[in-house]
Amino acid sequence: MPDRFLGSGPEADLGARWVTGPDGRLLRVDPGPHGVRLLQGLPRLAAALARAGNDVIVDNVLLYPWRTRDGAIALDGVPPHLVEVRCPLEIAQARARARDGAAEIGMVDATYATTYAGDRYDLRIDTGTMEPEACVARLAAYLRSGETPTAFAALRAG
Repeated sequence: MPDRFLGSGPEADLGARWVTGPDGRLLRVDPGPHGVRLLQGLPRLAAALARAGNDVIVDNVLLYPWRTRDGAIALDGVPPHLVEVRCPLEIAQARARARDGAAEIGMVDATYATTYAGDRYDLRIDTGTMEPEACVARLAAYLRSGETPTAFAALRAG
């Protein structure tokens, strides 16, 4: 999405407005109609690609509670696996500091609790305790195991 639709850009109310407190720290990200459509489109795009015979991996932050259930509904009919990839908050903050300083740390602080509020996953990977290669190996082993995914079906059921 172009910058004018993000943060405090002139059309951010249509895309994704960064809401900050009096101290300038990010409190939350409020999606506008274009942002909501984009967020709703991503799982539908993944489903269409999967139905066409493609293996699909989507790296997606489930920032809003409605997104998990919406994704579950959109992915009905394909066997999606819901994988949580996370690290402790302190590690996420350190990584944010290394990337872009205050802006990134504010995003981590504002979104961490909401992002990891869900408790239904087919697999959990902790990047705070595993090296990247081990994370990839764990995911690949899980996918090769043929284990039937259950998280999205449970979310669809309510």
